[in-house]
Amino acid sequence: MSSPHRSKFILFTSFLLLIMFLALSATTSFARPPNGGRMTVASTEFLGIVTFDTGTEFAGTEVGGLSGITYDAKRGVYYVLSDDRTQAR
Repeated sequence: MSSPHRSKFILFTSFLLLIMFLALSATTSFARPPNGGRMTVASTEFLGIVTFDTGTEFAGTEVGGLSGITYDAKRGVYYVLSDDRTQAR
C-alpha cells in the first residue's frame, strides 16, 4: 500500500472504530438499581384539603395553583407541586 492510500485507510478505519464505539456506548446499560430502577409505593396518606381565595398572599407573594405539598423532615425542606402554567417569578 502506498503512503497516501495507507493514510486514508488508517483515517477511515479510525473513523469507523470511533462510530462503532459511540454507537455501542450509547446502548450499553450502566449499573441500574434493583428491579430495573422501578420503585414500589407501600402506601399513601391523604391528610386533607385547603382552599385559598384568589389573591391570597403569604409573605408578600400571591399563592395559588398548588396541587400538593409535603415536608421532608430529614432534610428540613418543603416540596411543593404546582400546576400553574404561568411564567415563574
